[in-house]
Amino acid sequence: MLQTYGGILSPELCEHLISRFDAAAHDTTYAMFDQVELGSSGGWEEESALLTIAVKKAAAHYSDKFDPHHIMPTNRLIEAFRMKRYEPNTQRFPLHGDASSIASCSRYLAFLFYLNDSDAGTRFYGARGTEPFTIEAKRGNLLVFPPMWMFPHEGLMPVTRPKYILSTYFHFAPETAAF
Repeated sequence: MLQTYGGILSPELCEHLISRFDAAAHDTTYAMFDQVELGSSGGWEEESALLTIAVKKAAAHYSDKFDPHHIMPTNRLIEAFRMKRYEPNTQRFPLHGDASSIASCSRYLAFLFYLNDSDAGTRFYGARGTEPFTIEAKRGNLLVFPPMWMFPHEGLMPVTRPKYILSTYFHFAPETAAF
């Protein structure tokens, strides 16, 4: 249930996000990438609004395609958008699941935007006996998938230039909360 949406972000918006990221202060907690959280960095309201529209549009299509019985939660929260930059030959995100701890278990749908073309996409690993496959990192594309243990993946290390991505997640929410 991986779905890619081509060109969901314009090249101009991608370039704008990258230039703002490069000018911003980064969260240096992670050695495997540089990060900016749009919600806590201030001044990202316009970009967050545009990204939320893209997420809602993709989520509606994803739900129509993969949830014919309408079981996917309709009461949901959206996690703050996070941008990451992976430097060539030094940074990558090792094999993981995005909802693999008590802190992240409320995530039920992942949204991963590729902000530039890169030689390093996202590699997924399937069930025993299936070959790993890689989703290509293409500027403006969005990848949507369940973040659970059944979809282990890794962010591959770029070789020629930095890779920029942006992500968010839908979270289960109480019946009274929704966006």
